[in-house]
Amino acid sequence: MRHVVVEAPVKLTERQKELLREMEEINQLDSDKHSPKAKSWMAKVKDFFQ
Repeated sequence: MRHVVVEAPVKLTERQKELLREMEEINQLDSDKHSPKAKSWMAKVKDFFQ
């Protein structure tokens, strides 16, 4: 069994918040490439038949 420890910052600066929002926008533009689990069920079915 493997364990993963994830630390999340609790007090972000405005710049850090801005960067996280920007990264989310980029991920939304091409979510298949950056976050394959975010792909919709229908998109997965279409990919399967291509």
